[in-house]
Amino acid sequence: MGGVLDPDVIGHVTDPVATADLVQTYMGRLASGSCLVLCTTLASPEVSAANERYAASGTIPYEASTAEEMASFAAGLTVPEPGLGPINRWHPEGETGPDVIQWGYVAYKQR
Repeated sequence: MGGVLDPDVIGHVTDPVATADLVQTYMGRLASGSCLVLCTTLASPEVSAANERYAASGTIPYEASTAEEMASFAAGLTVPEPGLGPINRWHPEGETGPDVIQWGYVAYKQR
């Protein structure tokens, strides 16, 4: 078994189809039972404006993802509860606080 850990770097691949292909390539090379841990910024008008300012500074652009795009990155994988959503909901118990704009999930390869 192995794993792919992507804590908020996938946004630097600015094409969602290329991002899904990249994740699928990584996961395709791992054994059954391997995990993907992914989180990225949820797209919104405010986030897009901030990302435009960020890109204008000359740094590597960052593209936030929609929930649908994030789900597509896990195509063919099993995403257990709590599923895709704000990462602050990953706490197994206790107060989670207000939802954050960082969304993600843990997924694993069954076959």
